[in-house]
Amino acid sequence: MSGGANQTNIAMSSQTLSALNSGNQVNADTVLTGDVTLQSGAFNGFNGIGNFVFNTGNNNNLQGTLSVTVLAPAH
Repeated sequence: MSGGANQTNIAMSSQTLSALNSGNQVNADTVLTGDVTLQSGAFNGFNGIGNFVFNTGNNNNLQGTLSVTVLAPAH
């Protein structure tokens, strides 16, 4: 690419997630889930872009993805 040339920016992302639950059992009399507790300042010092996922369910699959594309401006 030379100076002054027209620029074309293409950003692509491809993600494949796969999860499997099998052989799980929940008995209605004894179903318990935990609490999610974040202490004061839990994210102190965190910089950037975060993808925080909290799950309190039983027999769950929880998947999350995050794509970030940063294009610098042309000079």
